[in-house]
Amino acid sequence: GTLILSIDYSNTGKKRPGLPWTIMKYLGPLKDFFEPINKPIKPITYTYRPYFLPAYRFRDVVSTRPPTYPEERVVEEWNGIQVNVLFHGKLVAFDFNELLAVLTTSLTLLACSVLMVDMFACYNPFSSVAPKYKTLKFQPSEDFTNFFLLHKNFDPKGPAADPETKQLRSTTPSSHLLDSKLDQHGKVVDDIAPDELVTLLNYYEMRLNRLDAMDVNCGFQDGNEKDRRNINANNFIHEFVKSNTHPDNKDFVKSYLEGRTAPSPPPTSAKVLPE
Repeated sequence: GTLILSIDYSNTGKKRPGLPWTIMKYLGPLKDFFEPINKPIKPITYTYRPYFLPAYRFRDVVSTRPPTYPEERVVEEWNGIQVNVLFHGKLVAFDFNELLAVLTTSLTLLACSVLMVDMFACYNPFSSVAPKYKTLKFQPSEDFTNFFLLHKNFDPKGPAADPETKQLRSTTPSSHLLDSKLDQHGKVVDDIAPDELVTLLNYYEMRLNRLDAMDVNCGFQDGNEKDRRNINANNFIHEFVKSNTHPDNKDFVKSYLEGRTAPSPPPTSAKVLPE
């Protein structure tokens, strides 16, 4: 008969990355945290599986050539049990090159998936909701030009400045408008005029639509759209900045704002508020 001995060797095991211990010694306090999950590679184990193939007999004839060949030759006949040994298995070891390849491949696939989702959701020309998705994802911020102009050129004696600290109490026109209607005890001392109320609601409508994209046509992300609502909001901001600008810098700020963001209204738009 024939005896087959299969030997399987392996050193693989779950949660045994086998990171080099030279790395662990530089982790400091984190070494105690990573040590339980960074177990060394499992020692090599062997599994033996014998198989017996039944047969009536095993016979093998081998002919060899002695030094006296060709005068004579030797024929050997083997009878008995044939034994075959099969070795197979897998050995693993930590490799920085393999780790780098896996990480780069994973990060590339992740970046590609994000890019594809963005392309189909935010930049799809055939989708009517793409502008909404784009606004919700990126949520455009304010134009910081007015903010920097106000902080670099503000008048300590301006209407939005604190008379005691000589610092700005409000940095937005809406906050300043509401603050001007309250006294020191937080009580309402003045009513909001109808035109102020419309301007305030329009300003908040624009700000909210940049966050929730309920109406993307009222977000005015560029800031130069020739829309009556955008013109009204820009005038609201510019009047606030100019009214709180130091007298020495009023001409510069005024010319800068007028030359930068003074979109001319379309024929059917609302009239721009006078300066």
